[in-house]
Amino acid sequence: MDYELRLSKNVSSSKSDISLDINLISWDKRGGGMTMARGFGVDKQEAKAIVKKQQRLYGAYVSYATPDVEKFYQGGD
Repeated sequence: MDYELRLSKNVSSSKSDISLDINLISWDKRGGGMTMARGFGVDKQEAKAIVKKQQRLYGAYVSYATPDVEKFYQGGD
């Protein structure tokens, strides 16, 4: 089974105060996936801690919902 951590912008966050949602998706061999929430409305520092822990536990790879989320998470504001 493969695991993916998908980061997306929280719908209630503003441009000046961005928060993230983190979902762990387990993909089976037939292509079906099940989503489990791992973080909701978290800041960047907390998101990095959650991602680190989930990668250690599941060996999950990280994906981003949009390029803006990737830029924010990787260090750009």
